Amino acid sequence: MCVYLVEELQVDINAANESGATPLIYAVLGGIVYTVSYLLDHGANPDKPNEQGRAPLHLAVEQGNCEILKVLLVKGADVDSSSDCGTPLHIAAVKSHDGCMKILLDHHADCNKVFSTFYTPLIAALMVRSLKCVKLLIKAGADIKGVGTFTPLIAAATEGLTDFYKCLLEAGADPNVPDENRRKDVEILLPVTSRIPSVYDWSVDGIITYVNKNVQDDPMYKIRPADLKLEGSRA
Repeated sequence: MCVYLVEELQVDINAANESGATPLIYAVLGGIVYTVSYLLDHGANPDKPNEQGRAPLHLAVEQGNCEILKVLLVKGADVDSSSDCGTPLHIAAVKSHDGCMKILLDHHADCNKVFSTFYTPLIAALMVRSLKCVKLLIKAGADIKGVGTFTPLIAAATEGLTDFYKCLLEAGADPNVPDENRRKDVEILLPVTSRIPSVYDWSVDGIITYVNKNVQDDPMYKIRPADLKLEGSRA
């Protein structure tokens, strides 16, 4: 039927209905790899979005369909196209589709693209507790410092995600990066951080005072965060 409509009746292959859905979008949603490939070969626009701003690539990732995702990328779909819910990489993170995420990253998707002020793919992966996606993003070069004061480390600490917190520290995240007045970050991180022996007053005020006075001169300052946590657990 598709071949007949395109080749015999010569219908507009990029025509959209009232919701902005094109034949390609329907093929993607239906998971029909052959039809997706056929439409692309005959001039379908791989980046034409529906009324929500979601292109075929966003929808393929939503569906978790790696085969269709590969076809779209090979045919030139924009790997970083924006929509009402971010880029395809944001969607892969939110859906915990690590297979799709790997494909996107292999095609050089921007792992630091910001959506809605501070929402990076790494933050998205943390919020849905997808450790596989977090590791993939870090390996691809995701910025572990984050944007503004709501950092990936703060997100992990806020949600009580110990494994994620350790993963970020091992990747080099700085647990001492403050917010505008430092206090908020310390309050959040304190409950999930092992005690550092050289900080005698293990309270929010005590830690802030210690850091302000002499942290750069203390030998503990030169130890990696992962080592600090190990030392604290032995105390």
